[in-house]
Amino acid sequence: MIAVRQVTQQNQGKKTAGVDGVKALTPKSRLKLVSQIKVTRKAKAKPTRRVWIPKPGRDEKRPLGIPTIHDRALQGLVKQSLEPEWEAYMEVMHKDRSKIEKAQGVIEKWLREIGLELKAEKTRISHTLEGENPGFDFLGFNIRQYRVGKYQSGRNGHGTLLGFKTIIKPSDKSIRNHKEQLLQIVRRHKGAPQEAVIAKLNPVIRGWSNYFRTVVSKVTYSSMDKHLWELLWQWAKGRHPNKSGRWIARKYWALTGSDRWRFTGKTKGGDIVKLARYTETEIVGWGRAGNRFPTLP
Repeated sequence: MIAVRQVTQQNQGKKTAGVDGVKALTPKSRLKLVSQIKVTRKAKAKPTRRVWIPKPGRDEKRPLGIPTIHDRALQGLVKQSLEPEWEAYMEVMHKDRSKIEKAQGVIEKWLREIGLELKAEKTRISHTLEGENPGFDFLGFNIRQYRVGKYQSGRNGHGTLLGFKTIIKPSDKSIRNHKEQLLQIVRRHKGAPQEAVIAKLNPVIRGWSNYFRTVVSKVTYSSMDKHLWELLWQWAKGRHPNKSGRWIARKYWALTGSDRWRFTGKTKGGDIVKLARYTETEIVGWGRAGNRFPTLP
């Protein structure tokens, strides 16, 4: 379902047709496509539609093959299945930097043999505790170790204090990308009813916050609630430039009770709809293993 949504509703080329001429799907057709895409040995892709697009900064053009919507959705499904596993294969951790550099050389050699290479801007050797820029990002998470006192320190497999604590949290890049996603949704719905804006934002809010609910996200969630409030305040002011702040607040926000300052509206049928809050997502920690906190190898 995620692959179909990405291809038919979110990607920049969502309305680009393949050789079958199909370039837009109704909700019913999208649901049908979800049941049709399956990765099997018998799956065979249709020919691609060849178009010529300009090369950036040049007068030349290059060919681009455009698969059908069905094949693009199938590719997306395969990508979702393989990408986390292969990214994990490319993560090497060791206390000896020379060992990591040796492993990097082995990986680069193997990739060259199959016609691939490591992307320089995404390949970095870093220490998780020391150095100018400790820690690293992986699958949207930032993993880093911090020096702490004995009462917060992690322990090794023998129960010995390590003097540091491993903290995993949403990466800065993930936060920036998510803020940009929220901004684009709000901009696309400048003239839409409030309930439509809420309907678009809620799945995005819940999906993102659920993804990061198993790590240290409490501060990030509070920051995201504040950021989205500011986005929606500007949205509301843009709709009513001649109204006072008090009038705008009363129209679009609940101002009393547990929903104080929650973006709240009504459907045409009179049902109340509320904007989800990041801080409503329960943080589910790893917990302890015996009397030890889990640590990275």
